[in-house]
Amino acid sequence: MLYKDSMENKSFNSKMLMGWILYGIWHAILTDSICFYAITGGADGWSSPQMSNGEDLGFWFAGTLVYCGVVLVANLILFHKFHIHHWGGFVMFLLMIMALALILIMESTWPTPMFSDVSHILKPLLS
Repeated sequence: MLYKDSMENKSFNSKMLMGWILYGIWHAILTDSICFYAITGGADGWSSPQMSNGEDLGFWFAGTLVYCGVVLVANLILFHKFHIHHWGGFVMFLLMIMALALILIMESTWPTPMFSDVSHILKPLLS
């Protein structure tokens, strides 16, 4: 009786799939809106914030901020949906978040101009 719902396809149908798709779209809209509101400070949405040296933060900063938000939300949802929290799952959750931070640090501190488009992102992202 434990697997009866799965055998009767109650958990794997079009209605459940559409629910998960709408759930993902809702989180995407919410994450995007919160990130862009955090960047613009509630402005009209067309003004680009500037760094202390007068340069615009621009497209790369906005994209990186939204990507960080998506990674955090996806990992938090995965962590929340699994009902068995043990040390291995918690360590994997932390490693996924730390991998994002490590990639941002590597891009910002790389000695050659390989990542010149994104080398200025980390400092305003953390402030």
